[in-house]
Amino acid sequence: MANMTLTHWNAFIAARLNQEAGNDAAALDVFDTLACCYPDNRHVAMSRAFALHRLGRTDEATATLVGLRYAALATSLVGTSDTTLAWN
Repeated sequence: MANMTLTHWNAFIAARLNQEAGNDAAALDVFDTLACCYPDNRHVAMSRAFALHRLGRTDEATATLVGLRYAALATSLVGTSDTTLAWN
């Protein structure tokens, strides 16, 4: 996981608090910004997917979750482990 700066962690926590208060639109703005800076950060991606889902943008939420799963598989399925059955 990419190391976020303290400023970015503070922004992430503030966005999560906004999300908990039901302000998913404001939280999503922050998650989108952080996702550009830290595309491999699972905390950001999962929070972003949750906000998208709650905003009714389910296709985007699903795509975010599929992307996370793909990234995990891409790092673990290499060499002889990389088979079509493993990807399904």
